[in-house]
Amino acid sequence: MSIHTIPERIFIVKTFYESNKSPVNVARTFAKEFKVHSDFDQKTIIRLIEEFVHTGSVCDNMSHNVGQKAIVSTPDNVENAREVLARSPWKSIRRKAQEVGIKQENAAKPHRTSNIFDLIKEHFLNRVTALGYLDRIGMVFNWPHYSPDFKQYEWFLWGNLKDKVYSQNPKKVSELKCVIQRLIEVIEVPTVGSVIRFVLRMRHAIARDGRYVELGISEI
Repeated sequence: MSIHTIPERIFIVKTFYESNKSPVNVARTFAKEFKVHSDFDQKTIIRLIEEFVHTGSVCDNMSHNVGQKAIVSTPDNVENAREVLARSPWKSIRRKAQEVGIKQENAAKPHRTSNIFDLIKEHFLNRVTALGYLDRIGMVFNWPHYSPDFKQYEWFLWGNLKDKVYSQNPKKVSELKCVIQRLIEVIEVPTVGSVIRFVLRMRHAIARDGRYVELGISEI
């Protein structure tokens, strides 16, 4: 039950009794109310209701909630997480979290937490343009210097390659590098020509003295 907030648990219990004790209706109504894809099944809902009946509370089971709370960031857990990262650096955060037993709430965004932003700032400073990072650290977004419209060669390349790279399922960093290199070599010349047309965008920006460039310009 701990994966749901108190308001969510209250909503689940209330809806359960209002819907003639139907777990299916609870799941559907919950997803609609909180605008998420419901990630709990009927057994989870029934267990939550049973705990509510047993304890009279939507908080964690009071009969088992005694004493000091467990700390998850123990040295052993930290070392375990470090080993998983070193062993499989290409795996997604979600996969790594599953391996080390870290639960991720539905619709949670682990890459937007404070400690992640601090880590990004330490290593990349102002070179990150996604995730709302610049707003987070209070830095002015100097358009168009960071704009993907003017850095097509960077924004295009990985977007074009990533699905093809992942489909090869490389197991080692060396294999990953080889796959990327091979796929870059087979990019067709017309495609490259379309990408480098960003030079025209830069000319328009110069003509506009760096002000906003209308996206409807035909030659762009």
